[in-house]
Amino acid sequence: MSRRHLAYRLALLAYPLSYRAERGDEILSTLVDACGERRLPDVREVAALVADGLGRRTAIRPSGRAVQWRSGALLAAYALGS
Repeated sequence: MSRRHLAYRLALLAYPLSYRAERGDEILSTLVDACGERRLPDVREVAALVADGLGRRTAIRPSGRAVQWRSGALLAAYALGS
């Protein structure tokens, strides 16, 4: 398994299990194909992936900790994008 494959797979852990089971392979293959020749994915891509995954978790079960993690991931993605 390549390093970018592993990085994306770890980022996908932010998504709920049911979502990963249904769409995980499709998302992973799309991201790896889009990464092209780069060895590692862009940090902003991974931060956005984690933020979206945490957002989907909070949509299912909004708890204080999940909302805090999502807010932190969005802030990190914004800071890295600036």
